[in-house]
Amino acid sequence: IQDFDVEVAQTSFIADPIVGIIQDGLTLDVRPTVSNDRRYITLELQPTVARLRRPIGTFTTFLGSSFAPVTIGLPELRLQQARTTVRLPDQGTILIGGLKEIRTVDQSSETPFLGKLPLLSFLFSRKGRSDEVSHLMIIVKATITDLREQEDTLMGLR
Repeated sequence: IQDFDVEVAQTSFIADPIVGIIQDGLTLDVRPTVSNDRRYITLELQPTVARLRRPIGTFTTFLGSSFAPVTIGLPELRLQQARTTVRLPDQGTILIGGLKEIRTVDQSSETPFLGKLPLLSFLFSRKGRSDEVSHLMIIVKATITDLREQEDTLMGLR
């Protein structure tokens, strides 16, 4: 819940929740510009990786003196962005890298019953921490398309 609209109904007030949307995941913004001779394409590329941090925090407030408390979610995003501009020939391909994510994972295991005994638990249980590294690679292929030429080809005029 992003916010609340307060609606007045005769002698009472109603808090109507407003639900907000958060983009989570990968977004690739592309702005192509074709050269005058239609042989090259200039691409402005901006990949963005957004991850929602867990747990989502909350904030409790009062909308007025006669209202019951309302809770608003306070999500937090972790953003990674890159930006590049490249000039490619028609049918050219580019590989974009540099977006890396490191995630720490805690693991534990134990032998049933024996792993819970206070003096023997260190012999029958195991705890570990590892870092998982992932690299994001994006491949973009640029192709110049002339709609008039495509229509003529499809209609059999060329």
